[in-house]
Amino acid sequence: MIGVAFVSTNKVHQRVRSGLLNRLAYVSPSAGYGVKLDAMESPYEWPGDIQEKWLLALKDIHLNRYPNGSAVDLCAAIRQWAGIDESLGLVLGNGSDELIQMIAMTVCSCERPLLSTEPTFSMYRIISESVGSKYIDVPLTEDFDIDLNALLAAIDKHDPGCIFFAYPNNPTGNLFDPKKIQAVTEAMNGLVIIDEAYFSYSRETFMPYMHTVDNVAVLRTFSKFGLAGLRLGFLVGPKSWLREIDKVRLPYNISTLTQVTGQFALSCSEWFESKVRDICFERERFEAEVRKFPQLIVYPSAANFFLIRFEVRDMDVVVDKLLDGNIMVKNLDNQHEKLRGCIRVTVGTPDENDQFLQVLRKALD
Repeated sequence: MIGVAFVSTNKVHQRVRSGLLNRLAYVSPSAGYGVKLDAMESPYEWPGDIQEKWLLALKDIHLNRYPNGSAVDLCAAIRQWAGIDESLGLVLGNGSDELIQMIAMTVCSCERPLLSTEPTFSMYRIISESVGSKYIDVPLTEDFDIDLNALLAAIDKHDPGCIFFAYPNNPTGNLFDPKKIQAVTEAMNGLVIIDEAYFSYSRETFMPYMHTVDNVAVLRTFSKFGLAGLRLGFLVGPKSWLREIDKVRLPYNISTLTQVTGQFALSCSEWFESKVRDICFERERFEAEVRKFPQLIVYPSAANFFLIRFEVRDMDVVVDKLLDGNIMVKNLDNQHEKLRGCIRVTVGTPDENDQFLQVLRKALD
């Protein structure tokens, strides 16, 4: 009988990078609640006729073979759909998270940190630290705008390999002043990444700006568009930068299922766009309803979610009451000092939003 080898914790700790030892693995919350408003997903599933056509498209794939290593057909479809000029490079990732990791691996290190403003998308910090790069954060102002003087000082001091701007910002939902981002671009020797994960809802983009500078790239994902389960993102930017980033891309990182499904989804883009319009319309109604609660502050959002601040001190009690009512939201109270008393709520269907409002009213009584 073969025994199981026991490896001492001390031996493991001697070999694992010190920067990882005190970190926890990323854990996604359980999806076991009826109204899931915590992850900025689209609440709309494909209708039956689209699902049937999709399944037909999958019949002709060969899972015994590796996928096309460069996802040529999918890249062409994305270029046409997003209006990406051939003069710009395009790299695909297994979600935008993989692309953030690829960027960090390419241009960041202990000497060339990854820089961002905070509070913002947590994966910038998590990925930077996981690849052994130094991470520098510059606090946003009290109204969640860029503190330009502080940011320029940090750039001058650290000469970062890259800087990330979530545009709109997650979890605050606001769009930064584009003139401030342009000022940062002029000061940066490294790469400036504009993370436009919520472009479908904001319709604001730095894509045209890339034709006037040589150090800006735009990151997008299909997750917020209605395909969170697909795990597909893309990076657009100067070919000189993207050629280097592509060198750390793992072989066959975009599966055959993802490539075929991505192309199919783009052929049905009007359905997805119609659902985006529905969410944007509902966003206005939802915001107006939440603003009727005098004890809450609702921050304007250009995305598919809202940041809501409570006057109460114990946010765990509020979130537990929402969970008791079968509502899942994101508790941000312990995420950052500027987010004390805050939750982030995704815009769901009208019925889901009404259920949230009903449970919220009881939670605040």
